[in-house]
Amino acid sequence: MKRLGRRGFLRMVGAAGLGWLAAACGAPPVPSPSLGSPSTPQAPLEVASPPPPSAIPSPTPTRRPLGNANVPGMYVRYFQPFYPPTREEWRLEVSGLVERPRTFRFEEIRSEMPKVTREARLKCVECWSARRTWGGFTYEALA
Repeated sequence: MKRLGRRGFLRMVGAAGLGWLAAACGAPPVPSPSLGSPSTPQAPLEVASPPPPSAIPSPTPTRRPLGNANVPGMYVRYFQPFYPPTREEWRLEVSGLVERPRTFRFEEIRSEMPKVTREARLKCVECWSARRTWGGFTYEALA
């Protein structure tokens, strides 16, 4: 058997393409006289009686999947779990363009900062939001 070279392969592909093109350019199919024509009913038409009220199902309650509805709970989706730091090793560093750079330990934050609670809405990129009460301290308390 003779090995097929690059030029032979291109000739075969070209011939197959021309054959496909010739088949696609053939005459359009002739429509059948029975297709698309209106049909006549075989029996007289009867008007159906409405179903009894017990057979009609109650409407399904709808739930808006999007919008600013208050979502119960806070669903958190993450790719890989992480191990939270212990309270002893946790630090908050305030640096950069500040007058007094400082590093806070967890217990300093808990004891020194005035506690504030605010109700605010968390909005997600997946078009849901939830209103929650958040607790913490203000930025002004750090400065």
